[in-house]
Amino acid sequence: MFTHRLSSLSRLQAFGFHFLASATVIAIILGFVKLVWYPHQLFEAANGFELLKILVLVDLILGPLIMLIIFNPTKKSLKFDVSAVLICQLLFLGYGVWSLYTARPVYIAFVENQFFLVKANEIEDSDLNEVQIPELRNLPLLGPKFVGTNLPNSKEIREKVSFLKMFGMGIQNFPQHHVLFSDVRNDVRSSARQISELDIDKKDKEQLEQITQNLGKKNNELLFIPLTTRVKQLFVIIDAKSGSPLRIN
Repeated sequence: MFTHRLSSLSRLQAFGFHFLASATVIAIILGFVKLVWYPHQLFEAANGFELLKILVLVDLILGPLIMLIIFNPTKKSLKFDVSAVLICQLLFLGYGVWSLYTARPVYIAFVENQFFLVKANEIEDSDLNEVQIPELRNLPLLGPKFVGTNLPNSKEIREKVSFLKMFGMGIQNFPQHHVLFSDVRNDVRSSARQISELDIDKKDKEQLEQITQNLGKKNNELLFIPLTTRVKQLFVIIDAKSGSPLRIN
């Protein structure tokens, strides 16, 4: 029956169905990724667009294009050819999703007076195994978690952290030195600044003011702390009263 249905399609119909199905799957994956794994502005900040190219190139362009080239309703091997294309496409799709998963943001770590973005592939399993706080023993699966950090007095650790700073890493990449966000909430609030106190240009201040208005808040009700990523400068928006993070922009 499957073969009969395939043979009843023209080459262009097969291409069209394949393209629409691929676009639907990509849209669903992209929606989940941007809402859960890479929320707010983190998709761009964590190079999500670079990883997304794999999915778009292979599953939205090459897959349907190959189907257009090889599809011939009169071929006896039609079922095998179509199955081979779909299997290869699913394998590449799985690879693309896995790449997005392994590079997903897992921590927004507070260090001294700013936040740092930490991705899953920047955490070593050996360091994760040393975590003592039960709530922090596993990497978050459904979006990044806000945490604090505690730099130990160990000279060896401090030298290692200083060395890693040359590569854009630091204490934030050692989960065994993370603490619950509630433990640093007061430090976060005291480090945060109002828009007028931020060392940013006029255009960026206007954008933050617009976000403040969109949140229905007054300027003195929100505070901002820089969020450092390897791609761009973002800010964590803090509730001035509670010290809780509200969003990232």
